[in-house]
Amino acid sequence: CVILPLIVTDSIILNAVYQQEINSTKYDMEYIAGVYQNYFENMLSSDVTLAESVNMNPKINAFVIKDFKTEYDFYDEYTQVIYDSFLETTSGLNRNSIVIYADNESILDSQFVKKLSRVYTQKWYQDFIKSDRKDLISAYYDVNETSEFRSKRKFYYIKRMDYESESGIGKLVVIGHDSSTLQSNLKSFNSKYPAYVIIDDYVVFSTLGD
Repeated sequence: CVILPLIVTDSIILNAVYQQEINSTKYDMEYIAGVYQNYFENMLSSDVTLAESVNMNPKINAFVIKDFKTEYDFYDEYTQVIYDSFLETTSGLNRNSIVIYADNESILDSQFVKKLSRVYTQKWYQDFIKSDRKDLISAYYDVNETSEFRSKRKFYYIKRMDYESESGIGKLVVIGHDSSTLQSNLKSFNSKYPAYVIIDDYVVFSTLGD
């Protein structure tokens, strides 16, 4: 008669502790998931703002559609346009790449401006064309594709530049993120739970590494 109540009491206590642990774990996981979500939402919000700023910049638009006769003409104007638009400073601060692609064969491939024809075969460009959207996030793993970053994990925000359309020259602004920097930032949250960023059933990044 004495043992049974003790067993029942112990069972209730153990169950309460177990349930408390489950609730605590659930709260922790929901909290860190929210932290990761906010990080990416803020990052993409910054991408959208930056891309729109480039899109609305009249000097950049006029520059990438211009018909350049010599390399000197291109680089002479390129230096001033990049300086005025703060692209170099912005790219350095955020440790990402900002590239404007234009369907203009007279421009020279440089750090911030490149021919659109050089990316026709790259997956992010094909994803964008197939989407028929004004902007798109493209994330994937590619061992063959070259880019501004060493990592083979690609994460791009792509926007069609439509501020100036009278020329008929297609223009895109593409913001690429360094996957090693993203992974380092995710790990800095010091969560005991592994995190996976998934887009279209593809694990873009993981705190556990590649």
